[in-house]
Amino acid sequence: MLAVSLYTDLNQAGNELNIYYLLNLVILITKRIMQLLFSILSAVTAVVVSGQLFDKNLNGHWGQFKDVFRKQYKTDEEFKRRLVWESNVREIERHNREFDLGMHSYTLGLNEYADWSGEEFQRYLLGAKRGNASEITYKRTFVPRVRSQLPKDIDWRSKGVISPVKNQGQCGSCWAFSTTGALEAYHAMATGYITPLSEQNLIDCSRSEGNNGCHGGWPARAMMYVAKNKGIDKESAYPYLMKDGYSCRFSKSAVSGIDFGAVRVKADSEDDLQAAVATAGPVTVCIDATLKSWHLYKSGVYDNSTCHNTMAKLDHAVLVVGYGNENGKDYWLVKNSWGGSWGDNGYIKMATKMMKLAIVLGLVACAFADPNLDAQWNLFKKTHNKVYTQIEETMRRIIFERNVQRIQSHNLEADMGLHTYRLGMNKYGDLTDEEYRTLLGYRMTNTTRSSSGTFMAPSNMVLPDSVDWRPKGYVTPIKDQKQCGSCWAFSATGSLEGQTFKKTGKLPSLSEQNLVDCSTKEGNHGCGGGLMDLAFKYIKVNDGIDTEMSYPYEAKNDKCRYKSADKGGEDTGFMDIKRGSEKDLQSAVATVGPISVAIDAGHFSFRMYKTGVYYEPKCSSVRLDHGVLAVGYGSENMQDYWIVKNSWGKSWGSEGYIKMARNRDNQCGIATQSSYPLV
Repeated sequence: MLAVSLYTDLNQAGNELNIYYLLNLVILITKRIMQLLFSILSAVTAVVVSGQLFDKNLNGHWGQFKDVFRKQYKTDEEFKRRLVWESNVREIERHNREFDLGMHSYTLGLNEYADWSGEEFQRYLLGAKRGNASEITYKRTFVPRVRSQLPKDIDWRSKGVISPVKNQGQCGSCWAFSTTGALEAYHAMATGYITPLSEQNLIDCSRSEGNNGCHGGWPARAMMYVAKNKGIDKESAYPYLMKDGYSCRFSKSAVSGIDFGAVRVKADSEDDLQAAVATAGPVTVCIDATLKSWHLYKSGVYDNSTCHNTMAKLDHAVLVVGYGNENGKDYWLVKNSWGGSWGDNGYIKMATKMMKLAIVLGLVACAFADPNLDAQWNLFKKTHNKVYTQIEETMRRIIFERNVQRIQSHNLEADMGLHTYRLGMNKYGDLTDEEYRTLLGYRMTNTTRSSSGTFMAPSNMVLPDSVDWRPKGYVTPIKDQKQCGSCWAFSATGSLEGQTFKKTGKLPSLSEQNLVDCSTKEGNHGCGGGLMDLAFKYIKVNDGIDTEMSYPYEAKNDKCRYKSADKGGEDTGFMDIKRGSEKDLQSAVATVGPISVAIDAGHFSFRMYKTGVYYEPKCSSVRLDHGVLAVGYGSENMQDYWIVKNSWGKSWGSEGYIKMARNRDNQCGIATQSSYPLV
């Protein structure tokens, strides 16, 4: 057919001997040749797909690969993908045979990208592009501590601050994932929990800082955006779409992470990088990830000296989350953003000497390290005798600065009349919310309380407008339960101390440790929590409680060492006050003395309370978690309040006390479970 066609065409050319037709003739001949080649290629493809040109032994594995990673191809695409895949399989097998012979320190393996060419890797996954360096600003350059003081190994995953491995998909957004990974870690250090942050927020909104969405960006530019924007949204509010071209949809109400900019780690200095990872936290790094051995990495310590070490060759952003040693080989623990099928469940161990070649820039997300707070941080540590390991100090500093921000925000609102109380820094300023809750040791139960009766308020008695038992000698100095959930014991001793003074005229300081160690039979759990009523029950059954001097407080559970010869107080039972009645509680405080009460204290506002009348709208009147002592009541600026003694030392609140809103619908449940011992 081709010969006949050409003959006809040549005759036509002879009839019209002009240059124009000859050119068209050449084009026509070329077209016919291409059609012939396509027919031949189609025939070859049919043969190849039938399995005659591919390795038949791999047919089953190819099917498994497609099933596991949900691969679906068109016929002509499958031909190309199978060729690439088999080439990678042969490379994996060759490399791993050499690994078995001791020639390599790492293995290769199949992953979801094993049917991709190197060109596709670079096009879709390697998106680290710095751009004009003069446009990038840093808060400062990281100054390391003495290397000899650093731990031999560290893994921030074990600290509970690293989010699960994510997958950037076919989008060159590695720079965004590396940035969110660092910010997530610093946010988790400050709050105690991980909140996944939105890479799509960075893709859509940081172009003004020089990033280009799925076509590449730079972590420092992303951190600049977050700092200027005063936040980044959480992932659940701004989910990842694996593509760009969308308008920015940032919402201030969904902000879950902040930073003050980026801190630069000295280029090519692994010593500085180690110090940054150990003392600051996870560090964003940019590397050369073009090698096939990187694409197919599976396990072991990755060591390939052919990586490039120039800024122009850096094409991938990842997160260093630790370092260590394996089989005598030092490594960096690196989190990637290519899903869990890649590498060692999404991670790679990179040889330290190799990182000198691969990394030119390291960035620490300056999430909370505000240099303006250096003096306050040092004063905080000195005032409260805080001593940390280097790693712990990093975490505590972040938590501290986050809490400083929360305090300042509240007090600004108080200045505008939005709150009736102010917050202030105290010794709990370096705790997360979760750690703080361990101090709250009141254990509510559904069992009926076996009291000696219910308090009956005196009829027709006119109660005084204010009462304060402290100047009358009923109240011992402020105590400190420390890191032990023994608030219930301090509340119980406080009430019994007052009733003992009322009866004898002498104010004893009674032993909370006696209750912590000895009242487990009654249902208390020492530092794990308890109830004031059960403490009163123990004292009655035991026929007494020792003095604090003879049985000093240890802030931990210990063996019971009660001695009757050291008894400082006793009771014959206890009296409950009508549940939820602030009127009856007021009457009891006025006529009986200091009363044990339970409250909901699980709020940041309670933890950092400083002055004023405390009113927390989020407080519950039924979910109670902290035992304290009501020692009086009064009014201030037309606001009724309870005078409440806490057990967190004098640095907390107003010299250890708090004024809690009174006659505000049983605020924080102060009248829900109140009682006092009978003496």
